[in-house]
Amino acid sequence: MSTKYGALTIWSDLVSRRLALSVLGLGAAALGCCRSAQPDEVAASQADERIVQAVSISLKSVHEIERIEAVRRIAAECMGEDLFGPGVFHALGITGGARRWGEHSRSRFTALMPMLKAASQDKSRDVREQVAVVLMYVGEMGLADGLEEPRGDAVEVLWKLAGDDDPRVSLWSARALYCMGVKGPAVVFVSVRLLEHPSSEVRAMAVYNLNIMGRDAAEAVPEIAKRVFDSDERVRIQARQALRQVKP
Repeated sequence: MSTKYGALTIWSDLVSRRLALSVLGLGAAALGCCRSAQPDEVAASQADERIVQAVSISLKSVHEIERIEAVRRIAAECMGEDLFGPGVFHALGITGGARRWGEHSRSRFTALMPMLKAASQDKSRDVREQVAVVLMYVGEMGLADGLEEPRGDAVEVLWKLAGDDDPRVSLWSARALYCMGVKGPAVVFVSVRLLEHPSSEVRAMAVYNLNIMGRDAAEAVPEIAKRVFDSDERVRIQARQALRQVKP
């Protein structure tokens, strides 16, 4: 599987703030024909059913790239095409993102969450990784806020992925959990345990996660401090930035 579909490329974009949503949006046009032109709830429900059917078929493909693309389609449908336009930077900075994009985005997330749950069990690391990334943005935008069942399913999926054998899947899941409002030592530990991983990319991502968590990751200060002397310059830079955010 080409690394261009992996988390490292997406994370690189995230760190430089050229958001990974531009990648996730690739599948939006593929389902454009499924969107209803009518605003009424019946038409919207019928469109949702067609989207669910299309995504479900793609997730069962023997081709890994088609399954990855199916997860990206879920992201595009949940978040709305407008999100992939020029307003993306502003949109992600708005509190209550779901209200900004309307309740229909939340209904789409509710309809498609079972598909994400199925994809989270895919044998492909890249597919599982995409699920964690999608749920991270769902959390950031508030699409799951107040939706007890789909949010509960999302959190359950993310806890399982947080224990994934692949460190990148695990780290994306920890970040997604935090974006869903799940805090505490268990979430922090997912990143802390990977601060000494052999891969500098993984160590940098782990430090970045803790940086995002800020004071909620205060117990990790001693471990973050060790990364100030890391062999990789990127990790050292991230560690210094994280200490400024995390120290109580």
